[in-house]
Order: sequence, then C-alpha cells, then structure tokens
Amino acid sequence: MAENRAGVVLVDIDTPRLLESRGCCFGRKGEDVDFNTIRKDMKMFSFEALRTDCDNFFEGVIIQQELDKLNVQLKSLLGDPVYPSKNRLAHKVRQTVDGFGGVMSGQTLYYKDLGTDSILAMLWPWKDGQRTTIKIIQQ
Repeated sequence: MAENRAGVVLVDIDTPRLLESRGCCFGRKGEDVDFNTIRKDMKMFSFEALRTDCDNFFEGVIIQQELDKLNVQLKSLLGDPVYPSKNRLAHKVRQTVDGFGGVMSGQTLYYKDLGTDSILAMLWPWKDGQRTTIKIIQQ
C-alpha cells in the first residue's frame, strides 16, 4: 500500500480475494448492502480527489485505471447499470436522477431500490478521458 499526494491510500485490488481480505464486500448480493457498506468499499479504490464522504453522500474523482474495478464492485453491490441500458428508466429513477442534473450519453447510472430508501451511483467521465467523478447518494 502507498498514499498518493492527497493522502488517499492506494491499494492493488486485482482479485476479489484481496478485496475481501481488506473488509470489502465484493460479490455480495445487492440486497445485503447498505450505504455505509458501499462507502467503506469506496475507500479501497484509488481516488485522485475525495470531495465528500458523509452519512448519505459520497463524491470523489477516480482515475481511469481504477474504473473497471469500480464498475465491477458497483455491479456486485447494486446490480447492472440502469443507464446505459436498452430499457427505459423507471419514473421513480428518472425523478431521483433529475434532482441531480439528470443523466446523459457517456454517463453511467446504478440504482438500487431499498423500499423506503434508494441508492444511486452516478459516474460522470471527464472530457480528458483520464478521470471520472463518482457520486453515490442514499435517498
């Protein structure tokens, strides 16, 4: 392990076993997951910047080299992305996402309905192709 300039711990996470050994919930069924579990898992990735980390909102900028691993982790926690998808966004999802500026071509959206709450993860790639902003929200 090492730290980058922002003091964020850099971890080599090439295998699910390594993720699990570090307390990550890789491979869990999405229904077992809560927002705090997801926040904890995000700390296993190398972020160029960590903008917000609070009870119901996480935002950071992740480097391109970590993006595939992040998508695998989000899929294991929240299921397949709801955008892009060949299916239309459900009305409830669209309303939630619109409150955060909507979703556009090139962006990725994960959404998990937990009954009274929901968790959404939005990945917004930068034009430089090297960074992606990730926002994870519980509502």
